[in-house]
This record gives sequence, structure tokens and C-alpha cells, in this order.
Amino acid sequence: TGSSVAADRADALLRKLLAMAGIDEAEPTGPPTNDAARAELAERETRQRCAIVWLTVLLRRISKGGIPTQGIVDCLEPLCRTFVRAVAGLSIFMADCATKALCYLYALAPSECRVELMKTMFSSISNR
Repeated sequence: TGSSVAADRADALLRKLLAMAGIDEAEPTGPPTNDAARAELAERETRQRCAIVWLTVLLRRISKGGIPTQGIVDCLEPLCRTFVRAVAGLSIFMADCATKALCYLYALAPSECRVELMKTMFSSISNR
């Protein structure tokens, strides 16, 4: 039906944006050494920032629209780590987006998952 198609599309978009945010990518250990490395780093950071903003928009849309998505439950931990990493960054705009996204994520999480979500959030914050 229409709602299941919307939920499937939202889940697919959620996973694509999470991959764009690059939570599993290794962070650079030092400054880039040449122009190509600097350009690659700038491209990756831009892609990650865009993904954070669009993930926030998607979570807001899901929370306001009532689209039931199983993908959020499946991706709670990586989403949480992604947003905490953005909160810890230098950009105030990104930190604001990520903080709002964490609030949406908490609201969307099933009640039985909220305690684990908070534990993940606080452990991620303490690691930052």
C-alpha cells in the first residue's frame, strides 16, 4: 500500500544518508600532505555535513508525518554515533542540526529502546 511504499523509501533514504555521513570511515590522523589529499578531505567533509542535515530533515519529516519505519530501530546506534560526532564538531550549525536530530531520534525510538539509546548517546559523548 501507499504507507508501506513510503516507509520503504524512507528506510532506503535513511540508509543511504547514513552511508554518506561516513560513520565507519576512518578519521584522518594528521593534516593532508598534498593538494589531492586536501581536496579529498574537503569533499568528504562536505558530503558528511550534507548527510547530517538531510538526516535531520528526514527524521523530522518522519516524526511529523507519522511514517512507520523499521529502519530507525535497526540503525539507532549508528545514527546516534553519527549525530554525537557532529555535535562534537566545530560547526555550530552542524551541532544544532545534530542535537535536533538526536531529539527526533529519541522521540521516534520505541520506548523499550530509549534506555539503550541514552546509554549509547552518553558513551559516545564521553568518548568525544
